Amino acid sequence: LRKLEDGIYDAIVLASAGIRRLGLSPPHWPIPVDTSLPAVGQGALGIEGRANSAELLELLAPLEHRLTRLAVEAERAYLARLQGSCTTPIAAYARFDDDGRTRMRIDGMVGSVDGETVLNASVDGYVDSPDHAARLQQAMHMGIELAEMQLDRGAAELIETAKSTTDPYVIGPYGSH
Repeated sequence: LRKLEDGIYDAIVLASAGIRRLGLSPPHWPIPVDTSLPAVGQGALGIEGRANSAELLELLAPLEHRLTRLAVEAERAYLARLQGSCTTPIAAYARFDDDGRTRMRIDGMVGSVDGETVLNASVDGYVDSPDHAARLQQAMHMGIELAEMQLDRGAAELIETAKSTTDPYVIGPYGSH
């Protein structure tokens, strides 16, 4: 933050939770979704445990937020169908639009490495099965449907170009992932 104040950076993106903990109130936050979609699963906390331990799974079950899980699974299905990676400019944001918590919307973006081409698409539908496992399947289906829309619009070529790019600034400051 000091580097930003000193003019070393023109802008900086930080986690809002950390900014709040510091008691600060930045002038432009959060970044609106219509300005910049987040990366897949951004902001969701994942807890990892042994799947074959019923006792552990029972202890962790109360920590699962089912709507967040549905949204993240939709976003992950989108990314998986696109065969994206951390080197590809892909974003998705799924959320429930209604108070009934059954209508989900997913916005997705695939971009070219140079930022000249940006494909945006959205799908919305109901994730309303009475069974949670079936709701997960509905959410994932929506993510795949969104990915298919993007592939129909030329996303595969953008993704392949991004994967083959060797520019270190494209894949990040720490080398390839």
